[in-house]
Amino acid sequence: MSDNPSRLKVALVVGFYMVAALIMVFVNKVVLNSSPNLPLLMLFLQFIIAVICLHLSAVFSSKIEIPRQLLSMEKFKQLVPILIVNVVGLTFNTLCLRGVDASFFQIARGLVLPLTIAVQAIDAKTSPSIPVLTAAASVTIGFFLGIVPAPSAAAAASSSSSGAIALIWGALSSLMTAVHAVLIKRSLPYVDNSAIQLAYWTNATAALMLLPFVFFNGEVASVWAGLGYGQFSDPIAAGVGHPGAVITPPLWDWRTNRVSSITVILMGSMYYTWVKAQDAGGKAAPQAKRPQPEDDVEQGLLMQPRVSNDDADSSVTMFEVPDDDEPKRESR
Repeated sequence: MSDNPSRLKVALVVGFYMVAALIMVFVNKVVLNSSPNLPLLMLFLQFIIAVICLHLSAVFSSKIEIPRQLLSMEKFKQLVPILIVNVVGLTFNTLCLRGVDASFFQIARGLVLPLTIAVQAIDAKTSPSIPVLTAAASVTIGFFLGIVPAPSAAAAASSSSSGAIALIWGALSSLMTAVHAVLIKRSLPYVDNSAIQLAYWTNATAALMLLPFVFFNGEVASVWAGLGYGQFSDPIAAGVGHPGAVITPPLWDWRTNRVSSITVILMGSMYYTWVKAQDAGGKAAPQAKRPQPEDDVEQGLLMQPRVSNDDADSSVTMFEVPDDDEPKRESR
C-alpha cells in the first residue's frame, strides 16, 4: 500500500516531463522556422524566463528555495563544470533542431542513452552489465538505422551538408547531456542537495554566459534592423546564409526509415528502464533487516552458570551448554 503513491508520483512526473519535452521541441522548431538566425537569442530568453518563473514560484511556495549567495565566487568555481556543459549542450541541441525537422530531431539525439551509459561507466570505473549493454546496442542500432538515407533521398542528401552538420550538433548535444548527468550528482552537494537551487544556478549563469555570444553572432543587430531601425533585407524569413533554415523539412528526408528507427530506439530505452528497475528491486531486498537466528538466541539463553560437583571444596563457576542427551543427575 505504501509503495503505490510513490510509484504513482514517479509515473506522473515522468509523464509530465515527456509531454513538456515534446511540446518544447515542437514550439522551439516553430520559432526556429520563423527566425532561423536567432537560435542563441531564443535560448537566452528561455533562460531568463526560467529564472523569472523560479522567483515567482518562490513567492507562492516555500519549497522553492532561491540561492542566497548569488555572487559567491567560491560557489561559482565549484559549479563551473556543470554550468559550462549545460550551456554548451543546450546550444548544440538548439543548432541541431534548427537543421532538422522535429521528427528527425529525436533520431539525431538518439545516442543520449548509449553515451550516458559509457560516461557513467568511465566515471565509476565499472563495467555495465550484459542487459545494459544490450539496451545500449539496441538504441545505437536504431540511431544508425534512422540516419541511413533512403535510396530515393541519397542523391539529394549528397548535394547538401545541412543534414550532416545537424547530426554532428546532435551527437555533440548527446555527449554533453551524458556528461551533464554525471556532473549533476557531483554538483548537488555544493547547493545543499537542492535540485531547485542547482536549476537556478544553471539557468541564471547560462543566460550571463550566453549574452555576449548573442551580440557577437549579430542576432541583436538583426532584431534591431527588423524593427525598422536599420537596413533589413528580411533574412529571418528567407533564411539566407543559414543551412537548414527552411520551413519545409530538410533535404535529408528519410521518412521511410524513421518509424523503424524510432521504434527500435524506444524499445531499447524501455528495456533499459526495465533492467534498471529490476536492479533497484534486487538491491533493495538485502537492505531489509535480517532476523536473528533462533539457534543463536537459544544458545545465549542456555549459557547458564553451573557448579561442578566433582570437587566439593571448590566452587568454580563454569558455563556449559546443557546437552539434551546427557542424563539428568538425581537429586540427593
